[in-house]
Amino acid sequence: MSILSFVALLFLLSAAPADSFANAVEALSYAHFRPCPFRCEVERTLVPKSPPMSGSDVADLQLRLQQLGIFKGKIDGIYGASTVSAVKLFQRRSGLRENGIVDNGMWARLAAGVLATSGPPSPKPEGKIRLVVNLDRLTLVVYADDRPYKTYPIAIGRWDTPTQIGEFVIIDKGVNPGGPFGSRWIGLNVPWGAYGIHGTDRPWTIGYSASAGCIRMFNQDVEELFEWVDIGTRVIIQGSEGEYQLVTEVERPLKEGDTGKDVRFVQWRLREAGFDPGPLDGWFGDAMKQAVMNLQKFYGLPITGIIGKDELYVLSII
Repeated sequence: MSILSFVALLFLLSAAPADSFANAVEALSYAHFRPCPFRCEVERTLVPKSPPMSGSDVADLQLRLQQLGIFKGKIDGIYGASTVSAVKLFQRRSGLRENGIVDNGMWARLAAGVLATSGPPSPKPEGKIRLVVNLDRLTLVVYADDRPYKTYPIAIGRWDTPTQIGEFVIIDKGVNPGGPFGSRWIGLNVPWGAYGIHGTDRPWTIGYSASAGCIRMFNQDVEELFEWVDIGTRVIIQGSEGEYQLVTEVERPLKEGDTGKDVRFVQWRLREAGFDPGPLDGWFGDAMKQAVMNLQKFYGLPITGIIGKDELYVLSII
């Protein structure tokens, strides 16, 4: 999917209810699908160099080497001397060339012997499906008609690349994205970047805060989930309540059409104050505008539908 196509979908989503996307899936090509135009995961070959490479993929590598009892250092995401030495030791024990290079073949070797499923498959649930991701429990729960149906273990974003909390919908799906995206991609309408639910070629990271922001699942699990969800399916990502306060200041007036983490923060404050802004998705749409107008009417402010200093004050943001 091109960036323009991705942006077009987001624009349409901001202007239409989620159910209107039920037929959009037929317009998407699943062949050779490449997700994340902004790269929510890192896909590259790791090589020893100076200065050393760094990133969430290095942290994934360090975690696996630590699990194997080869790496004793800190999981810091830096491909430094101690990590390179551990890779070479793994290569020597595996009968590979000791060059410290981690390519697709090495990732596959590292995954060998890792249990890569949460259990046997289940039949498709009946009823309306929604997904609830709990960042504290590292789980994804499938609800059917508001009843929990199945729970999957997941990996979430590292502390420096956290998974975004909020209330989103599925906007695209793809088969066999490959590499760190595994066998399936399920994209979400997070307005400040490309995030989604996907498989992984690093199954040892499931159950950890390991990704660059996306939600990872075992390939077998995400393949099952992929068949159950449609474009427009709701996805609620929950974390500690205070995580909404990662944005603690709103430094601009907010109006209909705006997007961002500050919009999501104001949405949360509106909901807490008893004015329903719709989904906490970071989009300033019709529902949020109506909530702002209701707030303004309640407090005797000019009814503009715009968040300014007076509105921030009554919401206890400033």
